[in-house]
Formats: sequence, C-alpha cells, structure tokens
Amino acid sequence: MQETGNKSNNPYSLSIRFHTDGFSFFICNPQSDKNFLRKNFAVTEKDSLPSALSQALEEYAPLQERKYTIVSALFHGPVSRVPLELFHKERRQALFELVCPLPPEHNIHYNILPHLEVADLFAIPQALEQILLRHFPTIHFYARNSMILERSVARTVLEQPAALHVYLNGKSLFLFRYRDKKLEFANEYAVSAAQDALYYILNVWKMLGMNAQTDTCVVIQPENGPQQTVEELAHYLRNIQVADMKAWFGQAPLASIKNIPFDILSLLLNGF
Repeated sequence: MQETGNKSNNPYSLSIRFHTDGFSFFICNPQSDKNFLRKNFAVTEKDSLPSALSQALEEYAPLQERKYTIVSALFHGPVSRVPLELFHKERRQALFELVCPLPPEHNIHYNILPHLEVADLFAIPQALEQILLRHFPTIHFYARNSMILERSVARTVLEQPAALHVYLNGKSLFLFRYRDKKLEFANEYAVSAAQDALYYILNVWKMLGMNAQTDTCVVIQPENGPQQTVEELAHYLRNIQVADMKAWFGQAPLASIKNIPFDILSLLLNGF
C-alpha cells in the first residue's frame, strides 16, 4: 500500500474478521474507496489460530506501513441477547450462560445496540484477546452479526417491516426478521451448499408463519454465498429482493466496493 501524507492523520481502519476456517484483514479509509485491501488467512485443523494470527500480525507488511485510527475485531459464534433494562456488565458471564455454555478459556464481551435496546453478549478466546490487545491496546471487539442488526433496524422497519432478511457470506447464513419495530428472530447457521441454505431459510420461513405468496425475502450479498441459492429459493417464494448496498449505505464510497462483506460495511459506516 502506498503511503500518503502524515501517518497519524490518515483515518485508516483495520478490521479483523474471524470466521470458521480462518480470519481476514480489511484495511481501508471509511471516507474513500481508494487503497482498500483485503487479505484472507486460512487456518487448517493442523494449525493453531492464535499462532497463525500472531504470525500474520508480525509479517503482513501493510500493517507496518501506517497507524490505524480505528482497529476492530469481529467474532462469530453464539450470542446471548439481553434487554438493556436487565443488563449489568458485572453479571455478563452469568447472563451469557443463561443461554449458552461458556467455552473453556474464553472471556465474555458485550455490545450495546441502542436502536434495539439490547446488549449482545459473546465469548472471545482468551489467547486471541491477549494477542490482539498486545498489538492494539485500544482495539474494539464486536459480535459480527450485531453490527448488521444495529445498522439494519432503522431501515428495515420503514421499508420492509416484516421481511425475512437472508445474509449469505461464505459458509455462514444469518437470518433475521423485525416485527412491530422489534427484533422477532435472528440466528446464524453453517452452510456449505445452496441446498443447506435453502433448508434453513424455508424452515425459518415456516416457523415464523410467513406467506410464500405475499411476504418478502430480502437477500443480502448473494454473490458471497453458495451459488444458485437465490435461483433455488425462487421455486418456493414469490417475492425475493436482492438488497442494494448503495441504497443501504447511500453515497458512502465503501458501498461501491464488491469485496467488503455486509457486516464490515455495517461496522465501518454505522458510527459505532
């Protein structure tokens, strides 16, 4: 990446996104579509994720070329969603464990989602947390799909108040729906083919009592998920729309870049 201007004054962001088979670095200026970088790191069963992360942080050259105004890490995994009036950060582990067992050697973090009036609690491996804090003492930790919910609620309750939203990204499928300006359903599934995605979408559709002829399904970034998912889905649902990122994010330059996942866009352009 070419260096321009004063290092400390460039509002560059580094986002580290963890997924089931590795992690990715996203480097960008949220105010520009120039100098965007994405680097994926695959981690096999033989590899250690903490070791792979440490090596990447030490050796990936663009990380050494500039200082970053904002550094964030996004994690996937179970989330315990607690109404704000019931949330106490001192009790976050107990609240998390009401829904999900705490994995060994993990710490609980939380995100406050003001539009939804909830706190999302999630677990981070201690080894990854220590590595990230050593390199970036002011790093922010996020549950990956929390960013999507907080970004989308204001828009969807106005334009698609009862639609089922389908976010496809790699081997991950995230389904969510709002009803009466409240989050009615949100869950993430592991998928490897269009048939997997189809199975979960149609099961959730039926569980929510949605009408295949009149209700709407909004698909977000289908190009990043299993091929033919939308075509297969059209055999069962009449009203399918593909979300337009420029419509979601207005004139934000980053919205024109095809290589940025929706959750990263939601984080960088949400004002967190």
